[in-house]
Amino acid sequence: MSRNSFRHLLFSSLLILGLILAACAPASSPATAPADDAAPAADDAAAADDAAAAEDTEQLLRFGHSQTVAHFSPLDVVNGLQIYIQKWVFSKLIQWDRNGEIIPDLAESYTVSDDGTVYTFTLREDVKWHDGEPFTAEDVVFTFNYLLNPDAGARLLSNFQIIEGAAEYGAGEADSVSGVQATGEYEVTFTLTEPSAVFLVDMLHQTGPSIMPEHVVGQIPPAEFETSDFRSKRPYPGTGPYVFDRYETDRFIELSAYPEYHRGGPIVDRIRFDLIPDSNTRIVALENGEVDLIMDIPEDEFERLSGVEGITMITQETPTVQGTFIESDQSNEDPKKVAIRTPQFRQALVHAMDMDSLINDVMLGLVSRQSCIFIQEWACPEDPAEYAYDPDRARALLEEIGWDESWEVDWMILATEGGLDPVHAVVQQMYADVGINAVPRPVDIPTFIQDFYENGDFDVTWVPYGAGPDPNVAANNFLVCGQLYPNGYNGTRYCNDRVTELVKSGTTVIDQAERAAIYQEIATIANEELPLIPIWRGLQTAATRDNVNLQYEHYNWDDVNLWSIDQ
Repeated sequence: MSRNSFRHLLFSSLLILGLILAACAPASSPATAPADDAAPAADDAAAADDAAAAEDTEQLLRFGHSQTVAHFSPLDVVNGLQIYIQKWVFSKLIQWDRNGEIIPDLAESYTVSDDGTVYTFTLREDVKWHDGEPFTAEDVVFTFNYLLNPDAGARLLSNFQIIEGAAEYGAGEADSVSGVQATGEYEVTFTLTEPSAVFLVDMLHQTGPSIMPEHVVGQIPPAEFETSDFRSKRPYPGTGPYVFDRYETDRFIELSAYPEYHRGGPIVDRIRFDLIPDSNTRIVALENGEVDLIMDIPEDEFERLSGVEGITMITQETPTVQGTFIESDQSNEDPKKVAIRTPQFRQALVHAMDMDSLINDVMLGLVSRQSCIFIQEWACPEDPAEYAYDPDRARALLEEIGWDESWEVDWMILATEGGLDPVHAVVQQMYADVGINAVPRPVDIPTFIQDFYENGDFDVTWVPYGAGPDPNVAANNFLVCGQLYPNGYNGTRYCNDRVTELVKSGTTVIDQAERAAIYQEIATIANEELPLIPIWRGLQTAATRDNVNLQYEHYNWDDVNLWSIDQ
């Protein structure tokens, strides 16, 4: 396939630049000498030659990555680097193929009952954990019980409350989730309380549950999972194409190929994530041949790198949308906060931005305008309200609400490199031109999680969000009343009872036309109240050395076991 068909899956809900520091891989372990002290020197020399030959033929992919990683839990995935670890070390029951269609993974097949409430998965019998233990239905049952235990700190708990018995188990009224049963050694049955149009999509969500080993994680009480070595140091074993070998904090992560992977052993022997927080340092490392792959190329470097010999540039549209999230907590009666909650303030933010200039001049055309909260055309209204660039209109709207130009707007920006991108400075001036004194506050990922998700301690924030393969992903994450961290992503504290009701209906209605009407109404309300403002849809940029062969054709599909490096 053409390398230009590469797609990078970003989260969702929170795909953001992060960290990577170039680090040398540890030397390969020397060949073990014979136990006999009198072994001839020639044998030692031969062993050394064999080791050197093995190193010469080993395929090592050095991935210069930008993000920090706080932990490796398959239950609590926050950023892009964690997504890679989850996808490449663990497996799900089902996955996406290169055409964006759902196919079995740990499952061999699955069936759905006529009434849409019973899902039966027949599992593969040839899967083993990385430590050699067999994978069975008990691992699946265990994972979903662990996931639905509130003490484990899993994300998206609410997505699986539709499983029969989940609520009772979470409330401590039952010893297990009655709707997840091992109906055979290699068969699992899920029973739902009502039909769901998104049950399989929720299982496939990039931050959704990967199956965990009962024989290992079962020894960790859910309340102690957060501090466990499995979560914070080494998530082992998995069933994915790569084994998690080691993590040197803020330096590198090493994975090694798992030859017995059930979809075919990987071609690349080792993958090393070199953690390099600075984009310029990553680019230099690529040009010098110190890393083989980098992503998130700054706009001003993209054109230059395109002319560098030995480097292939890759672009592809992604499901990631750059959004402006606005704090909506109704309990704060501070005059500035009250004004920020009004539709006039939010509409003024949009009217203040010259989108054409931002997209073409600042972002160099590497993004496309996105005005609907959803990326699925069928979920967006045909004639949404438009907020064209109009500074005069922005000023008039602010005057309507008695906006005080001396108020400082806390503009939280996730900037792990400790500074602002050029686009932030341009937008700050656009805001200032209409009387909004936005004060940028660059924060790292832990601070962002604390201030956005946990405490709602911000006025406005810019962050990309994963719009997902179904509109329910964005709707359920950001628009449902009370969907707060860690059970959801509603960091703005937005709450509209009608929207919450519609989101619920969107998951249980199966007919596509009816679902379209539901999500179009949600999008219309969101476009009026603007709890978040979609700005543009991301165009993923990446660069590789010419000898790297990636296998990406759909943004949700990356069979990393098929990647290779020309020697």
